[in-house]
Amino acid sequence: MTPITVAMCTWNGARFLAAQLDSLAQQTLRPTELVVADDGSTDDTLGVMARFAAGAPFPVRVLPHTTRLGVVRNFERALTAIPAGRIALADQDDVWAATRLAAGAAAMDAAEARLGRAAPVLVHSDMRVIDQHGAEVCASFFARRGFQRLHHNPLRELVLQNYVTGCSVLLNRAVVELALPFPTANSIHDWWLALVAAAAGTVVTLPERTVGYRMHDSNVIGIKRVEWRPYMRRKSARPLFARALRESLALQRRLQERSVTGPGPEFLQRYHDRVRRGGLRAALGMVTEGVRLQNTLPTLSYYGHVLARALPVE
Repeated sequence: MTPITVAMCTWNGARFLAAQLDSLAQQTLRPTELVVADDGSTDDTLGVMARFAAGAPFPVRVLPHTTRLGVVRNFERALTAIPAGRIALADQDDVWAATRLAAGAAAMDAAEARLGRAAPVLVHSDMRVIDQHGAEVCASFFARRGFQRLHHNPLRELVLQNYVTGCSVLLNRAVVELALPFPTANSIHDWWLALVAAAAGTVVTLPERTVGYRMHDSNVIGIKRVEWRPYMRRKSARPLFARALRESLALQRRLQERSVTGPGPEFLQRYHDRVRRGGLRAALGMVTEGVRLQNTLPTLSYYGHVLARALPVE
């Protein structure tokens, strides 16, 4: 069995941390190690972690930090500190289903058997939404966000919108090596990791709800429904599409720097050529390629921007 390390980032998370740690200890497939990158906590987060580590059924390694890095750079620090094996990302305030790691590992084994162990593979799943007391608020995070369960061409969707939530993610070593270091252009770590895997390997979506995603006053943005109206207004749509374009351009540069070839890089070249060109042929080409967001109205709005040559490229 390929070793799995859990990479957790913490910051003032003592309130819910013990429940998350307990769920890690109850995994049917236990991790080989827990690596915790703390982002300068001032509450009892490190104390909770120390008490857990004293009796944990696996080694716990804490990486303290005195100044705030922010979630993206802190996850980058955690990933950099893990030299081998698969990595499961963990937030400090969720609760994992007992089969979280086992389900992810089985799906990754199947993908690597199909594509080869050198292929980047990212596995993620649906989640239950729970409240601060652990009671279920929503049975499906995917349904709440309007995300599909089947993705025939993940890269064609991810170039415009992220549908992968980091706290449900399992990465193989090939994703980590290609994704690090994170580009300065990236907006959030899970989107970047998903783009890398989709372009050079594959993204596997599991319908199982392997995580209880906790809703509380510090993270409520994570469970808002997908809002289509900003995509329909020129003033608000342009920044949304421009951010996605910066991500995909950073991805193309990374693949070129690492000499990665194949269908993913070829698609990105065609896609960016069309964005720069704009017009009817470009929009029709994107329709043919299956470039789309998770919802129909934002997708139509995007094609309208391409027709109007309205997308900033840099």
